[in-house]
Amino acid sequence: IVVPKESITGKKKRKKRNSNKELIGDDGVEEETKTKRVKQKKANREKGFSKAFIQREHEKMKEQFELTKEEILAEIPKDYSSWFHQIGFAKWAKSHYPVMFIGPYDIGPCEARNIWAKMFEKTGEEDR
Repeated sequence: IVVPKESITGKKKRKKRNSNKELIGDDGVEEETKTKRVKQKKANREKGFSKAFIQREHEKMKEQFELTKEEILAEIPKDYSSWFHQIGFAKWAKSHYPVMFIGPYDIGPCEARNIWAKMFEKTGEEDR
């Protein structure tokens, strides 16, 4: 049996407003992302970009990303890439902690991936 939260607590969920006066739900992310997408679509229409043009550009970017991803993953030595998706332990500050070895594309675009890419590029072929 599924009981609505409001019947247990006696309170109804209310939507909050953030500093930009946009409505956000309890999670805040979904509606905020929708708002950003709507604003981006409006800006593209104002610039005169058609939906087909934007879709073609998106496909080009996606294709380029996939090629770059494949090239980078091919450059990683097999003895390192075989560790991806494995669990192990690492020493940090005189203690050993559990870690999960992941590849650079197992996480979304973020600062950690950018740092990894810079270090990978910096090491060069001879150091790998």
